[in-house]
Amino acid sequence: MRIAYIIPGPAGPFFEKNSQREQALVEELRWNGHDVLFVPILFPLKPGPRDVEAADEVPLFGGAVRVYLNHIAPRLSSRMPGWLWTALDRPALRSQAARRVMRSRQRLAEFLKDALDGRNGALLAGMEDLCGWLCHEQRPDVVLLSTPFLLGLAPVLRSALRTPIACAMNSELEDLAMLEGPEAIVLLTKLRSAVASADGFITTSHFHSERVQKRLGVPVASTRHVHPGIQAAADSAAEPPATPCVGLIVRGDSARCGLGAEAAKAAIRRRLGPDVTVRVVFEPNPFLPRREALRGRRGDETVPESDGANQALLGTFSAAVFLHPDPPPAFDHLVLEALACGTPAVLPDSGANREIAGLSDATMLYDGVETLAAAVAAFVGAAPARRAELRQLARRSVEHCFSIPRMALETAEALQAIIARNSGPQDAWSARIDAALPFRTP
Repeated sequence: MRIAYIIPGPAGPFFEKNSQREQALVEELRWNGHDVLFVPILFPLKPGPRDVEAADEVPLFGGAVRVYLNHIAPRLSSRMPGWLWTALDRPALRSQAARRVMRSRQRLAEFLKDALDGRNGALLAGMEDLCGWLCHEQRPDVVLLSTPFLLGLAPVLRSALRTPIACAMNSELEDLAMLEGPEAIVLLTKLRSAVASADGFITTSHFHSERVQKRLGVPVASTRHVHPGIQAAADSAAEPPATPCVGLIVRGDSARCGLGAEAAKAAIRRRLGPDVTVRVVFEPNPFLPRREALRGRRGDETVPESDGANQALLGTFSAAVFLHPDPPPAFDHLVLEALACGTPAVLPDSGANREIAGLSDATMLYDGVETLAAAVAAFVGAAPARRAELRQLARRSVEHCFSIPRMALETAEALQAIIARNSGPQDAWSARIDAALPFRTP
């Protein structure tokens, strides 16, 4: 199967992690015999879990600098010669463009609206160049978009390539909730209009499948969920800490979490004793500088930006308690990273957490303060042999149920189903006319 996998590219620490996961998926699909062309359109790829192959060295269609300048100054952009874009497309200017867009809710909302409407001339011109390049190199059997915010490009891709368009659905609703206000409502409306441009959708969980079907009007028959995977071999199983240490990991906006960090910390200490160590870790707000995001949270920490620092932090916990906002995320990848480090997880009884708990014996669900404290006590207060067994079960669940090889197999099956459902009927064989054949006597 020939796949053209189109992504925006790594822009900022959060998108870099997504890009590295996508690179690992592409490498596994290639290992399974599929011909996958990995196409970043805004930012060039960075080395992932393994070295990038020569096949990834494709032209950068669009380019962040050209697309951003076309967004803020379309008249000036249209008058600039083509050779100047090559001179301007440098890492420093690409980083500056990404920072300016990601540090402002309004700029990000306007940029996404242009992309969904298909009004960014530089992006559309880049897609036309990409289509010509794909037709010349090798026409794909299916095009996979890594985010629905690229669906504004789907009509151009379909008309030029005549192939089905598949779209991955991950955290788009959380991204819209982070924008807040009328801009989020406008983008949600535009996203509902754009989903008709795709032929099939691959969601990150069964919970997210039902949610996008209700909120975005995605047809039930065109969705299939594939749980994400991580490279468990890259996460080393840490030794159990000598003294009990519980990690409280607050995901998203802490004000929208049904259970506060202080209430959870107090319940854990009432159950396990006042001397137990409880470390609170907040997810930084991408629209605020890191220092400002931690203002007023003395003694608290933020989720590290690098995978190595993530492993070092999660591996020091006897148990990791996750506090999720309402509505819950489509799928929390950090839970898998904790399990891969051998750390049992205590999760809210909502969203995709029920799917994770059904596939891992080292997770427990809670629906209130008391059940949270009881779950933590069951992990932290267990006998040493049982704690060691739980850490093995945590890692084993990732290796068997949330691995990159499993994700690659299910993604290939989903793409093949989209191709089969959207391919036209084969031409019937012409009827054989025996009368036209010369008559032979026996």
